[in-house]
Amino acid sequence: MDISVLAQQTPTSGARTKTTVGWENTQDKQQPRNWKIERKWMVTIMVPCYIFISSISSSMMAPGLGRISTNFRIENQIVSQLMLSVFILAFAIGPLFFGPPSEVYGRVPVLPCANMIFLIFNIVCGVQTKAQMIAFRFLAGIGGSAPLTSVGILGDLFSPEQRGKSMAIYTLAPLLGPALDP
Repeated sequence: MDISVLAQQTPTSGARTKTTVGWENTQDKQQPRNWKIERKWMVTIMVPCYIFISSISSSMMAPGLGRISTNFRIENQIVSQLMLSVFILAFAIGPLFFGPPSEVYGRVPVLPCANMIFLIFNIVCGVQTKAQMIAFRFLAGIGGSAPLTSVGILGDLFSPEQRGKSMAIYTLAPLLGPALDP
């Protein structure tokens, strides 16, 4: 990998340096587009698996929502439905937080951290109050939304001409999750 430093002149701050990371040549073994096809497809399958698990979690409590409402003594349907829908709200907000860091720091550190957030807050959803349940479902949704920003991985792996099949698999994962949920 070739790292070059470019000087950039700005009117207010004078000269500052900007680091640009590039590939040494088109045959660089570290470049994802030069990986063996088996490795590319292994990564391509893993990305939709992350999304599939997150999307299943979006509706996993729907079959038991009546029982959960009874256990929490919730009589208001809006509060009951909020427990389910707050996860989807977090799905919409979360990529705003995970997209930029995944571009700056890379996808490898961001996705596992987000998955830990998703896992921890799904585990602690077995709490004693409805307010905690709603808050933890929201935070689990934030963590579960990070894989939605991982479409950039497919752009790293395949040229635009080769991206069709991988994008089809990627796009299918969030649709299958709620459909296959119990």
